[in-house]
Amino acid sequence: MTTASTPPRQLPRRRYLAQIDSGQDPPGTRPAPAPSERAQAAQVGVSRTVQRGEALLAPEIRGYVEIRIGAGVFVLPASVRSRTAMQAHMDEVSERFLALVVEAEDSDD
Repeated sequence: MTTASTPPRQLPRRRYLAQIDSGQDPPGTRPAPAPSERAQAAQVGVSRTVQRGEALLAPEIRGYVEIRIGAGVFVLPASVRSRTAMQAHMDEVSERFLALVVEAEDSDD
């Protein structure tokens, strides 16, 4: 998994996503127990903050997992990941379009 081209801060996220993509953690389940944040961060040489953000928050934003406060982290189905990715792309396109519209209106004044 570790390659010269992979920055250390991306390793926790890549490992986590690979674990989910491999089917090791089926949808609706809690991901397999992992070492503590501190141990994982030390293993790849990043801070615990980076470990938390890259290994949990980034996959949640990408639709791989859902973090339920008080209940834990749960793997989402691939169909949700596809919709999440499409929605993120559409949001980005919409933002760029709106920026162009505002720019065009500003240039008309």
